[in-house]
Amino acid sequence: MQISTTNDALQEAIRIISRLAPPVSGNVAVQSNGKRVHMVSNSETSSCSVTLPGDVEGKANVFAVAMQSLRDATKGRKDLKIAYDKTLCKITSGAYKCELPTVDAMQLEDDQDKKEKAIKIDAEQASWLRTTVSAVALKPTTLIATFMPLSVKLTNKGAFVACYDSNHMAFIHSNEITGSMEVKLPLDMFQAVLDAFKGEFTIELSKSNLYVSNKLVKVALSLPQEEENELKLEEVISAVKDIKGSKGTEVEVKKEDIIAFMDNARAVATKERSEVSLTVADGKMSLAVQTSNGSTKALIKTTKSKKIKVMIDFEFLDEAIRKSGDVVQMKIVDDQFIAFHLKVGTVIVSLNQETSEEE
Repeated sequence: MQISTTNDALQEAIRIISRLAPPVSGNVAVQSNGKRVHMVSNSETSSCSVTLPGDVEGKANVFAVAMQSLRDATKGRKDLKIAYDKTLCKITSGAYKCELPTVDAMQLEDDQDKKEKAIKIDAEQASWLRTTVSAVALKPTTLIATFMPLSVKLTNKGAFVACYDSNHMAFIHSNEITGSMEVKLPLDMFQAVLDAFKGEFTIELSKSNLYVSNKLVKVALSLPQEEENELKLEEVISAVKDIKGSKGTEVEVKKEDIIAFMDNARAVATKERSEVSLTVADGKMSLAVQTSNGSTKALIKTTKSKKIKVMIDFEFLDEAIRKSGDVVQMKIVDDQFIAFHLKVGTVIVSLNQETSEEE
């Protein structure tokens, strides 16, 4: 078996496999049916197959080779010829030659998993999802969190994308994109899929797996088990409607001013998450962080409003501010939450304790 292909195509296949299904053994299988060549990999929770474009010659073969060795052996080359001959993976590129040892490849069993209706995502939807998911992406609340959920709902009226847990959420609602899709996945899993599938692709779900495919790439990813107390998409959408109708105190500050304080406040950070005391009065915003390592305080200009004081998680505040534009626009709602109005989308952060408020 021999395939003539480009190094760009090979490196892209390795990149996709590294992102979606890094091999547990370190080896990738190379499978040929005499007409096409596929690179196949299995991780602990996923499997991935990538078709290598190119001209194929010879009989069908299956072998495995160390992925890192294959990556290094072809780095910097252009057109490649990869052949399997007498238990060796032989690589040539012009006057360059390399021989790598191979091992037996495990044969994959046919997938008998029962799948739901296929969801087709076109190139425009894929591009919009890639930008939107990046905009709403949030960090998990704690290191022990199993995953950060991401929900996507497309209807003929528009799209809703949200990343959330019980303490903070980010969401975007748009009428620019339509479709028929409702799916909840771990954020990092969906980001990896969107990174690998640049154009149109198909999504299929079963009770335990996510299947994504296009003409060149197929991947199966195990879905994490949901906890009983996890938020449902319907609950998130209902909460967003309530949030949009909530009355609160609108406050604006320059992003550079508040970012400077947040950067400085890391000087007194400890292993425990810090808390920010945020007070607004007479056109000034007072910010303070106090820990066992010391304290920091700052006073910055803001819009005039009634006096209000809140306590908020440092990391949540920092994340929301950095997603904001040059002017950070906040709506502080009673003792419940702060809504950060972004150029596209909204971030909601729960407050740590009751708010004291005076006229």
